[in-house]
Amino acid sequence: MKAVAVCLFLMPISIFKKYCVLQIFQLDCSGYEKLPSGVSPPCIRIYEPVCSSNGKTYINRCFCCIAVQRSDNKIKFSHYGWC
Repeated sequence: MKAVAVCLFLMPISIFKKYCVLQIFQLDCSGYEKLPSGVSPPCIRIYEPVCSSNGKTYINRCFCCIAVQRSDNKIKFSHYGWC
């Protein structure tokens, strides 16, 4: 009986924790405009690598979002760090 009570108590916490982790590791590119292919992106060159679904590592989230917009959202965010 105690085991059931503990499981019922911990289940909402684990679901909430998973939801929070998924929210943290999302990349919102809605604020970025689609730039023509010859135009340089107005991104600050801070090194915080981002891996995308095409297997390419971008310098930071700005460069990744520009690539996402240029691909018409075919490229997706994979994870932070090197691919």
